[in-house]
Amino acid sequence: MYIKVISCHKAPSGGVVVELQIDQEGLKANSVLSSSNSGKRWKVESRVLYSAFREVHKRFPFEKIQVIRTELSDKNKEKLKLEMCAKENKKIFQYYIKGVGHKQAPEITETLLCAGY
Repeated sequence: MYIKVISCHKAPSGGVVVELQIDQEGLKANSVLSSSNSGKRWKVESRVLYSAFREVHKRFPFEKIQVIRTELSDKNKEKLKLEMCAKENKKIFQYYIKGVGHKQAPEITETLLCAGY
């Protein structure tokens, strides 16, 4: 399984929201991702979806979903919707993950391996 880190940022709850490009349709909750560089591991908590785009998000039946409430102007909503759809067409999705034994985020552009899928 190919998983590439596109972007990431720390979440207020202590985890990390990451954009991952994956070569399959979604990641199951509780899957463990490991860095091929550092050996650090992260547990997949949920897929992140945004309420403003709920009608267009690609969904996979086995994923645990966390919906983030978003309020956008119509102009911004349309632009962001197009950007989000373009990413999802490239199999880039957002996930909420937590470090296993650490609080660090994965490195951008690194490749992760998936266990427990």
